[in-house]
Parts: sequence; structure tokens; C-alpha cells
Amino acid sequence: MTKIIFAALTALFLLGCGGGNDTETKIAYNKELGKTKDFKEKLDIGLKYCDKGLPKACEDSIDILLNGPATLKDSAKALKIAQKACDKGSEQSCIVIAVVLMTPNDQKNAEDIEVMTKAGLDYDIEKAISYLKKGCEYGKDSCELLINIYSGKARNLDEGIREAFINTNEAAKYIEKYYTFKEGGCKDQCNKDLGDLYLKTAKDVKKAKDYAIKACDAKASRCSDLAEEFEKLGDSDTAKMLATSGCNRGDRYSCRLYEKNYKK
Repeated sequence: MTKIIFAALTALFLLGCGGGNDTETKIAYNKELGKTKDFKEKLDIGLKYCDKGLPKACEDSIDILLNGPATLKDSAKALKIAQKACDKGSEQSCIVIAVVLMTPNDQKNAEDIEVMTKAGLDYDIEKAISYLKKGCEYGKDSCELLINIYSGKARNLDEGIREAFINTNEAAKYIEKYYTFKEGGCKDQCNKDLGDLYLKTAKDVKKAKDYAIKACDAKASRCSDLAEEFEKLGDSDTAKMLATSGCNRGDRYSCRLYEKNYKK
């Protein structure tokens, strides 16, 4: 198997399993798996429990199909199982398929394309995004990739394609979902990222200001940096308000900024 598909599939095991919290199913799977050392039997058990909705079983099956005995190796089947594992709740499987779908055909050789064809896959950005959206229901890594796509930061895409998918509101939606997974809600860094997004991508100073105020309100130590950013934009009133807010809540950097620029 060539390096593009192998790298994408191997990432599944480096990043870890994304779902499957049915403890009884896990226990039964591990118990049955522990009764044999035969790879063919392990694969059959893995596929059986993959069908029952256990992502770990799907991923173990992929591992055997990629790294097991030569008689069992089947890259196309591994990709098919990764698609199934995404539907079963494995976020990293969703990412793997998305990465494969986003890789242009001119970066693949004949073997790559043959494997993808057998797995029923082809270069398709829209389909890749649909896999990432599904993955974003399970965890934050897929959400982060969607943020990059919708904010124009996906460097693995050609410039023209990258620009075509810029969508500030979609990026904002996935920033909030990302931080819901990471921090349990949209707090200071989340609001700062949203402000940066609307300022740099949409040139929407009003929304950027609204999010800056929320970020400052959430954490006083954010206020001084945000005040400096708005001062550079020529909005001294907002900068002063942010510095004052931070200083009033004990942030010494905000106080220094206020003393330097706004105290008369």
C-alpha cells in the first residue's frame, strides 16, 4: 500500500478510538478476543463486534487488515471498515476517510487510486466535509478541521478551492462546538477566536468588538491584549473600555495600558 492511504489509516491508531461507551459490549468483546491468538479469528470477532456498534472493534479489525499477516492484508476493506466505524461513533475514522477524500488524485499513484476505487471512494471535498461534520458530533478534532476549512486555513487544499469554501458563520458554529468539547462551553479563548474570525475573515468590526467584550468579561487577563488590538485598529474608545474593564478586575497589564494611554 502506498504512503498516502497508509498514513491516513495509521493516523487512526495514533489518534485513538473515538466512541463506543457500551461497557457490556466492550467486556464481551475483550473476553471473546482473549480466547484466541489466531489473527483470522481475531478479525472475525472484530468484524462481528464492529457490526454491533463498537468502534474499538472496527479499529482493531482495520489494524489487522493493515498490519496483520500478509494473507489477511486488504487496504480497500480497511477503508470500508473505517467508513462503517465513522457511522458507529469513531471520530478518528471519520477524520481518516475525510483526509483520504481531500487528497487530490494527482498526489496519488495508481495503487492509491485502485484501493480507493475498490473502497468506493474518490476525491470529493463535499463528501469529506460531511464525514468531518459527522466526526464533529463525537469530538473536537473534526470540529477543528472544519474550522480550518471554513476560515480558509486548510493548507492541504488548493488556493482556489480553499477560498471557495470560506464561510464565516459555519466557521463560527464549529469554533463554538470545538470549545464545547474542550472547555464545556464558549469562554474567553472561544470568544477571542470568534472575534478574530469575524475581524480577519469577514472584516466585521462590530461582531469582533462584541466577542472581544465577551472574552474580556470572561477573563480579565484577556483585556489588555484585546485593548491593544483595537487600539491598532484605531478604535480607542473600545480599547479604553477593555483596558478599564481589565484593570477594574485587578489585571495589572490592563492597568499599565490604561495608565499609559488613557489616564488624563
